[in-house]
Amino acid sequence: MKKFFCRMFSPGLFAVLVFAALTLLPSCSDDDPSIPFVPGSGVVDGGDFLVSSFSIPSSQFPNLSGSGSVVISLTSDKDDNGYSYDLDYEVDNELIKCEMKMPKDEIVADGVYLVTFRKTDGDAVGGRLMATFSGGKLTNVAYAKTSYGNLRGRGTEDDPYVISGQDDFITFLVQIADDRYHGKGLYFRQDADLIYPKATDFKFGYIDGWIPQPDLSGVYDGGSRSITFDDRSFDSRNFQYPKHSGVFYKLNDGASVRNLRLQNFDLKELEGHSGILCSEIKGTARISGVTVSRCKITSTVGDNYGLIAGTNSGKAILSGIDIEDCRISTPKAQCVGGLIGDNRNEAEVDGCEINQSAIDAPTVYGQSYVGGLIGRSSGKIRFNDIKLESSYQCTMVEGEGDYTGGILGEAYSPDANIEFGRKLDTKIAVRGAGSNTGGIAGSMRGCPAMEDGINVRAIVKGKENTGGFYGKLYPGRDGSNTQMDCRVPRNYGDLIVEGTNNVGGFVGHSYLITFKNDNKVDFSKSNKFPSERDFNSTLSINVKGKNNVGGVTGMSDVSNYIGLVVRGTVVGEYLTGGLIGKHYYPNGYTFAQLRHLVAIGSVTGGDNTGGIAGGVGEDRGEYYGRIVGSDYMINYATVKGKRNTGGVFGRFMGYMLGRSDSVNWVANSGNVKGTSVTGGIIGYVYSPIDDYGNDRLHGNDVFFGRYSNCVNHGAVESTSSGAVGGIIGQLDYEQQVIEKCANHGSVAGNGGANRTGGIVGSFGEDPVLWDNLTSKEVVRCVNTGTVSSDNSGSTVGGIVGYMEEGRSAYNESYPTVTATIWFCYNTGDIKGRQNSDNGGILGCADNYSNVRSSVNYGKIEKGNGTIGTRKDLSQIYIHDLYILNNGAGTWMSNGQIDESALGNQDSYPGFNFKIDWVINNGRAELKDCPVQYSHL
Repeated sequence: MKKFFCRMFSPGLFAVLVFAALTLLPSCSDDDPSIPFVPGSGVVDGGDFLVSSFSIPSSQFPNLSGSGSVVISLTSDKDDNGYSYDLDYEVDNELIKCEMKMPKDEIVADGVYLVTFRKTDGDAVGGRLMATFSGGKLTNVAYAKTSYGNLRGRGTEDDPYVISGQDDFITFLVQIADDRYHGKGLYFRQDADLIYPKATDFKFGYIDGWIPQPDLSGVYDGGSRSITFDDRSFDSRNFQYPKHSGVFYKLNDGASVRNLRLQNFDLKELEGHSGILCSEIKGTARISGVTVSRCKITSTVGDNYGLIAGTNSGKAILSGIDIEDCRISTPKAQCVGGLIGDNRNEAEVDGCEINQSAIDAPTVYGQSYVGGLIGRSSGKIRFNDIKLESSYQCTMVEGEGDYTGGILGEAYSPDANIEFGRKLDTKIAVRGAGSNTGGIAGSMRGCPAMEDGINVRAIVKGKENTGGFYGKLYPGRDGSNTQMDCRVPRNYGDLIVEGTNNVGGFVGHSYLITFKNDNKVDFSKSNKFPSERDFNSTLSINVKGKNNVGGVTGMSDVSNYIGLVVRGTVVGEYLTGGLIGKHYYPNGYTFAQLRHLVAIGSVTGGDNTGGIAGGVGEDRGEYYGRIVGSDYMINYATVKGKRNTGGVFGRFMGYMLGRSDSVNWVANSGNVKGTSVTGGIIGYVYSPIDDYGNDRLHGNDVFFGRYSNCVNHGAVESTSSGAVGGIIGQLDYEQQVIEKCANHGSVAGNGGANRTGGIVGSFGEDPVLWDNLTSKEVVRCVNTGTVSSDNSGSTVGGIVGYMEEGRSAYNESYPTVTATIWFCYNTGDIKGRQNSDNGGILGCADNYSNVRSSVNYGKIEKGNGTIGTRKDLSQIYIHDLYILNNGAGTWMSNGQIDESALGNQDSYPGFNFKIDWVINNGRAELKDCPVQYSHL
């Protein structure tokens, strides 16, 4: 049936009438023996549509008065097909003058039709008649046959047919089944509590003991009364009831069920497409004020089960639905939902509450596509005022296979067709034994808009792709490269999420999504570093998994993150992050953004663990995109991992940075502990260059990368051999610049031979065969924390622990073509038990290292004030290196300064106090390093 939207009424069209005699059909009503002769029918051009003008007797539609607009429904006398048109009317004594507006390409076909009206809001007007149309003109009217003479009333809204007892109920079921139009245009009202009848209650010869299960096309008002199922021996296999059960078989276009309580239904071994209220919703049907309590559907065959309806292929409008202590147990079925199993077209759910308090089994239990409200949807749904609540000890939604969700199992639509409006409040447990499990949806195409202040409390347990809101989230059609925005709402509830691979507090696996909220991080101009109390949480989470585990997303595939604050606990085994487990961009996608992000709580993992992200990038050849914005982030979480552990990033691909791109304004305030390769900001920056100078991923297309304005306040510790740094543990990629960064926390390389540095533990990658690959720079950086190691094989430096080999093509005019440290100072104590000397600036220098224009104020337990030692008589370059005269070794220093002379510019020959340096706090400090003071 096609529907067309309302157009403005044109009174002038009534002036054009074509009169025709309307031949009367035989009457079937004892109350109205005949229909009076009705004049006038014609069709005129109304511009965008054709207008069919006619008059009908007002006695058949007593609830219409005055003038206005309605929707006319024409249902064919031959089949269920028909038309819906906008219609303007005017009541004139015994006649209703009508103007029916037909699109020019869809005029009513010749034939006999049942005529009914519904209001523009969808409710039936009440009343009906038969009409014959020819060429779009009404040529005949007659009474519509009715079979409800045994019921009190006339079937109108003011005087509905009344069902006042069991006999009336049986009469209603039989007669509405016999009615060709299933009560269309008529009103029925239940005035007593009823028992759903047994087959033996019927005396009409239904074969095999079946009862009539009619369609409904009219309005059924339950009068706030109940229908109770009282046959405890029910099993459809004994042919006592229909295979597709429910009070009604189908709710057709125009059907409405309201103010009804259904209770104690216990339906077994149905064949699918089944619900307590109906099997299927067709056309536009309204269900409101319906309570379903203590009901069960159990079956081991068929698909599409729901406590309201098995399938919706029309437009289902549901409001005020309460589900109390019910259960669907269909372990082999697909498309199983608390309201509707399979939503194929359109639905509105405005006010729905599911409460599970008195049963210890799942409310919804199926094989796959299992949801608390909708099992699977390929159509549009809008949700408002949704509340689902159960004891956490009892799973509310459980799926034995894939696609399990607290609200929807899967929303499979090519567009963003799911919407959440007012109020979403859940306290549920969801379990999926397969992939794609979520507290809202197992898998979602498109990201529904949600308002801040929702309260999604959920315990979600699944396997691959498991998330607090969504198991998997992706936009558009398959193959689309269009990024979709997803606003992550501020959620007042706690989320507990547990899975295996791709496990996230918000989504397990995301693809082509930009996650957003309005949080802002800015410590660039403040004299006080912000506290975690200054941020309102976007999500409160507790996440546990194995591989790819994150507080927002486990597997982040071509996705961006902007303005999110996550508070809670994240535990994983490989690639674990406070917000993102694994984050990568394939080649061709160059818009990766990580901005204005905050992590609070704790992150515990194995290899590749970070406070914000466990791993950024991928070491397989097919993935080599770039980060074009990784800035304004703070990690407050304590971070504990194994190899490649960082306060912000565990493992970071250096090739993902472009020449103008940077990790910028990034901070860590949490303590960081790893077994090896550990950093306050980044554990490991990976290089794709092999030992023969070949780029393992993309030929000779080498990128530059910058790490700017990064600051660490937390204690950083490595517990076995490797590298550890206050900003970066180990940086292997070439042409990388660390600038204007500061470390204020302690840095300790313990439990093994470590390269330990206040800024970087190990800087650069040994080219092995030649020296023309590794251009790199540490500039305008500061360390104030204690740097130490308990292993005799370590190298320890206030700025860099170990500087790898630079280029031999050194030129004084271009000092940064080699491995360079310049414009840096250290105030932290340098401690260690190593055989080689410590250095206040650099622990150990490899060949062609360049250290210049730097100063050390820190105490050296054993070693030299600037450079501790060099590797195998390496050729190194020094310029303008100064130390405080406090007993440290002077090797490779250009001069010692007494404490009383630190405030004199003349104590630092070669320093440029107009551009690079300034006298502050009684000594030379950097003119341009905004994070050189901790401001805690």
